[in-house]
Amino acid sequence: MVKILPEDTDDVWFVYDLISRGDVIIATTTRNVKEYSSRVRLSLGISVTTVEYHKDCLCVHGTTLTSQYIKKGSFHTVYIEINKEFEIYREVWDKASVEKLLLGSKNVAGADLAVVLLQPTGFTQVFLVGLRQTKLCAKVESRSNPHKYFENIFRAFVKHVDLSVVRLKVKSVENNKQRIVVFNTRNKGKDGSIRLNEVLHDSIVMNLIKDTKAVMEIKAYKDFSDLLTTDLDRVCYGAKNVKMAHELKAIETLLITDDLYESVESATRYKSVEFVESVKKAGGKAFVFSSKHVSGEELANLTGIAAILRFPLPYLDEIVS
Repeated sequence: MVKILPEDTDDVWFVYDLISRGDVIIATTTRNVKEYSSRVRLSLGISVTTVEYHKDCLCVHGTTLTSQYIKKGSFHTVYIEINKEFEIYREVWDKASVEKLLLGSKNVAGADLAVVLLQPTGFTQVFLVGLRQTKLCAKVESRSNPHKYFENIFRAFVKHVDLSVVRLKVKSVENNKQRIVVFNTRNKGKDGSIRLNEVLHDSIVMNLIKDTKAVMEIKAYKDFSDLLTTDLDRVCYGAKNVKMAHELKAIETLLITDDLYESVESATRYKSVEFVESVKKAGGKAFVFSSKHVSGEELANLTGIAAILRFPLPYLDEIVS
């Protein structure tokens, strides 16, 4: 038995990818009960037949197994929603499912890197960067309280940054001074995403977080963007070009956004998932970029799917057209 509490839409997708036909789902719900002539809150268990994905909610259909008021074997729907805990029972948890559970629990653990962007204009942003997610946690402006500007920055840092999670377990900020890097960005604008992306692509920062999962995605996109300007024949983007590159067994690293991989349109979602698995089976690596991540935003501007190639394909556009 596994208890799960989805906290955001990514968690809902994780659950959708985890639940299988035949699983038993137990969740709290309400039903009309004749004895009381009203709706009663109860725990309902069903054997899953089908699951519908609606981004913020899952509709899990099945036949009832356990309930005080519902006839056993009747057909019902349980709704899996954000911040609503439920249980999954399965006779045998295979290796793939266990790996999904472990990955899901690690993602909940938090971000690997905290970034504090300070501007000379008296505007500061605190970001948390993790696997497939970049989160803006706080904004601090000096004009609101100039005498306590830096104190408020520190308070925001302590409030949002869990140092037991961010880049190794440490007892305090003082004990972790060697992991704090001062970095001057060239971009002086107020667009935090642009300046954050510049920080994440810096060699010193990359080396600092080299052992984290977040950096694998950051590095993959950096390698792609570098090749895009220095060796165009070693990269491609767009569904047709990437598909052709895969048919030629040329994909070394696939980059795809969650808007495609986790699309609310079933056909697009299944097609994307199958393609990612096919690339992996062919020996390639694949990274799914969240729209919440700065690299994911840039990838979305390039059709949402791209690839780094094992070897140059100088005539790929001509082959596809």
